[in-house]
This record gives sequence, C-alpha cells and structure tokens, in this order.
Amino acid sequence: MIPTSPRRCPANGQFRWLIAAGIAQLFLWIGVAVAAERFDPGGDFGQRPFALVVGLLAACFLIYLLSLALVWKAPEHQVTARRQWRTVLIFAVLFRLVLWWSQPIQELDLYRYLWDGRVLAEGINPYRYSPEQIDLVRSSGRKSAPTAAEGGESQSRLTSAATSPGGDATPELATLARVLDRSPEVAKIFSLIDHRSVPTIYPPLSEAVFGATALITPERAPVRVQVGIFKGVLLLFDLATVVLVMGLLRNLNQPPARALAYAWCPLVLKEFANTGHLDAIAVCLTVAMFWLLTLPRRENNSTSVANQFPFRPQWSDWLATGLWGGAVLAKLYPLVLAPVLLAFWWRRVRWHTGGLFAAFVLVVLGGYTLLPPNSKAPKNETAGTADHSSFSGLGEFLRRWEMNDLLFSIVYENVRLRSPEHAGQEPWYSAVPSAVRERLNTTLAKSVSMIGLDVPANRLAFLLTQALAAGTLLVLAGALASRRWPDDPRATLLRRAFLCLAWLWYLSATQNPWYWTWALPLVVFVSRAWLLVSGFALIYYLRFWFVHQFPDATLPAGLTGMRLFDEVVVWIEHLPPLLAVLLMFWYQQRRVQRTAVAYPASDRQLADATRP
Repeated sequence: MIPTSPRRCPANGQFRWLIAAGIAQLFLWIGVAVAAERFDPGGDFGQRPFALVVGLLAACFLIYLLSLALVWKAPEHQVTARRQWRTVLIFAVLFRLVLWWSQPIQELDLYRYLWDGRVLAEGINPYRYSPEQIDLVRSSGRKSAPTAAEGGESQSRLTSAATSPGGDATPELATLARVLDRSPEVAKIFSLIDHRSVPTIYPPLSEAVFGATALITPERAPVRVQVGIFKGVLLLFDLATVVLVMGLLRNLNQPPARALAYAWCPLVLKEFANTGHLDAIAVCLTVAMFWLLTLPRRENNSTSVANQFPFRPQWSDWLATGLWGGAVLAKLYPLVLAPVLLAFWWRRVRWHTGGLFAAFVLVVLGGYTLLPPNSKAPKNETAGTADHSSFSGLGEFLRRWEMNDLLFSIVYENVRLRSPEHAGQEPWYSAVPSAVRERLNTTLAKSVSMIGLDVPANRLAFLLTQALAAGTLLVLAGALASRRWPDDPRATLLRRAFLCLAWLWYLSATQNPWYWTWALPLVVFVSRAWLLVSGFALIYYLRFWFVHQFPDATLPAGLTGMRLFDEVVVWIEHLPPLLAVLLMFWYQQRRVQRTAVAYPASDRQLADATRP
C-alpha cells in the first residue's frame, strides 16, 4: 500500500476547511458586534436591526453545523487530532473577544446583575428591596427635599430618601439612595432594570459573583465599562466550560474537538459573550461536576478502570457534590438532576449515597445562611419599605412568567378562562369548550379553598399547568434514573442528565433561549438531532421585530405581531427540532429491534448505546 502524501491527506483537507469555517464565522461575529451598536437601551427601538442580527446568527449556525461535521470523526493521526482541538479552542477565544465589548442585544437582565452587585457590596441583602420600592422612597424624598438655593440639598435628599411615606426610618434605603446619588453611571444602570416591582430572583452564589465584580469595578466608570468588566468575568466561566467539555470527551475517549458543539455554538456566544447572562456560572460548575464524576476510577491500586460497585466515595465524589451544591446556588436548574445523580451514586457507592446527598444539602443551606442579614424592620412598615424573602422574586417568576413556550402553552390555553374583554382572542390550538373549562376552574377554586390556599381565580389555570409540567418532569427524571445502568455508567449519566435538562426546557412556561445552554455542554453525548434546537431557538429574537412592526390587530385573522409570534412562529421555533429528535429516536429503536433479531445477546448493549 502506497502511503498517502501529506499534501493529499484527507485529514489535512478537512483541517483547512475547519480553519476556513472558523475565519468565516469570525467575520460574521464582527458583523453581529457592529449591528449590536444599534441596540443602545436609550436608542430608537424602530432602528434596531432584528432581521439583520437573526440573519447573521442563522449564517453562523449553518457554518457551525458544517464545522461539526468536519470534527465529528476522530482523525487517524494524533497530531491532526491535537491540531483540531487547538484550533477549536483558539477560535472559541477569538469569537468571544469580538463580542466581549459589544452592546448587549435586546436583553436587560445584565443591568439587574450590576445593581444587585452594588447592593451586596454595600452589605445589604439583595433580596430585601425591589427597584420599585427604592423608586417610591426616592420620589418621596425628592418631593420633600429643599431646593439648592435653600442649601443642604444632598444631605436633605438623603435624609428624606431614608424615610418611607409613612415616616418609618430605613437606613438601608438611605445607603442605596446615596449610591445612586453619588454615581450617575450607577443611577443609569438602575434606571434600565426591567420588571421593577419584582425583587431579585437569583441565588446566593450568583449574587456573590455580582458583588465581587462590583468591588473591582469603579462606581464612576462608564456604563459600557461596567458592563464589559462584568461580561469579562462571565467569559472566564464560559471558557472554563469549553475546557471542561474537552475534558469530558477525553474521559470517555472521544475526540476533544467535538467540544466545538459548545465552543462555537452561536446561541452560547450570543447569550454569554454578547448578552452576559449569568447562566454561564451554573453551567460551568455543573460541567465541572460531571467532569469529576466521569474521571476513570481506580480502587486498591488496581490497573483496571473501576466503574463497578461497591466502592466508598472518593475525593472526586465529595468535590462533585460541592460543585453540584454550588451550581444550585448559582441557578436552581441543577436540582432537576437529583434523581439521576442519586441513582448514579447508588450504582457506585450504595448506602454512602446518603452521605453525599447530606453534604449537598449542607452546601445549599450554607449558601443561603451566608447572606447579609436584614436589619430590624421598623414597625408598621408601608408598602414602600416592606421586606421580601430570598424566594419572593422566584415565587413571582413561577406564578406569572410565560414566554416563548409551546408544550406549556398548549395545555394552558386549553384550561384557562378568558376574561370578557379578551373573548374571541383564543389561539387556534385552544380546542376545549368553554363550558368544560369553566367547570374545571370552578372545581379548582373549591379544592384550593378547602385546603386554605389563597390563589386568585385568574391564576388557577396557570398554577395547574405548572403542576402538571412539574409532575411530568418528575416522572421523566424518575424513569431515567430507574432504568438499568451499564457496568460503565459514565456515558449513560451524561445522556440521562442531558435529557432531564432538555425536557426541563421544553416543559417550562418560560423557554428563554439562553436556558437551553443548560443542556448544551452535554449535547455531544446524545443524538445529533438535538443540535438543531440551539439554531431554531434564535428565532426568538424575531419576536421583538413582530411586536414593533405590527402593534395593532392588522394581520390576517385580527392578529397582532405579538399574537402571531406566540401562536404561530413559536411552533416553527420548537416543533421541527422536536420532530427531528422523535424521528431519530424511532429510527434508532427500529435499528435496535433489527439487531436484536440477528444478535439477541447484544440487544441491551445496543439499546444503551442508542438512547436519544
């Protein structure tokens, strides 16, 4: 056999194509960064180029899929493999550097993070006050403050701002008012916070990151600089996730270059490098946990990889438990992994699982106890200075928020009652007769009153749908946890964890596209049909274009732009990837059945290898 010339080696050709794809995507990201400048929060909403940005992101996604095809198969030569993963890492850094200082596109969550950091840096519990409460107290202070000509303007304003309309002294509000008065930049950040009536919903570890970033960021720095510093901190977590995904792949003897599925993903780059969503923190800690759990285990100096029970917990198990607790303290979503993680640990360490779970609980409880305590509240506080608990904002989110959802909306729109002013505005998939829904809501109201709960009648259907979604997710997670675990359960752990996170997203009332990043680091361990989800999720950003272009019911069937997106476009966003996943699952099951007929002994092994 004649050796292949290095210049004609197919692997070298694929490597050149990979570099070309990286360069092409780099130029597209430069275009996104330039277009992002027109998303200034104070600018004209009508001038924001939503269609252009979504088009650039779509082009990035197509190149991303091509790049994945180039690295999916492991090259024969180790040198080529090393060049591949290094190229993936270098371009991952370059893409993020391009987007680092770009204007966040459309999303305003980052300004809440910056304000929470300032609150915590002042030693005040960030859960205590909503921005609206601070607005009320400051407006009351301005009304009673003397003019500049009367002297003592600053001190009088602060003193008045520290007093509620009812006259109750609130020293913490005085401190927050002082922060806003001494820095116009922080005041501008505060003015950009969305959903001002709701206190912060973010868990303690995320708040700690916000506070630490505030301590290293000058108060008087321009808003753009403060945003850039904060996004830089988040990018450290994001790049650490890229490296950890490569480590996961190495642990399972797969090509590290497949980490491109996360490192070059347009959704990840847009939501973390550009928009600066805090989910990067929890994603990093969760992937670090999985990296520890998939490390090859050895017992009693044995030369064989130890993935069989019974074993005592090793250092990696205890550290993974701490990281799991830290991830929950950064964002609550890793709680859904509990059934699968506990089943995995039971497979490995049996009764020691209880100790690991107890350590996890202690980490989470410890995180909440480290928050600054609330100062003693004055008696007879008014609504302007009332305390909030650490979970009051989260409760509001779970009771009210619905956005960009499909499966949840199908159920909700078939059980809710429309108010008379909204009669005739039901979506096309609302098929249950009104009489049936009225009886259902009446029964719900009676049941709720019998157990002593005070739930508004117009929220009953929403809470019922939330309960049905949570129950379905719990059943799915339990089913995944209780299935047979193979002798080496590491790859199975990653597949089942991905499915828990994927169905959490699909069953949620709020399917924000950045929530899909929770599952994305594990997408390389499941069916490749799941890769489509991150591309279709970018359609979400057309919603704002529809809302602005068609604010009134001028579309066919009397639809507004918002209704057109929520009732039609959302199906285009979510249904094709779901159908692709189900089709791939059906194909794999058919292959398992055919193989089982020919080779009965390999049925179980092949079934484990082809989970969706």
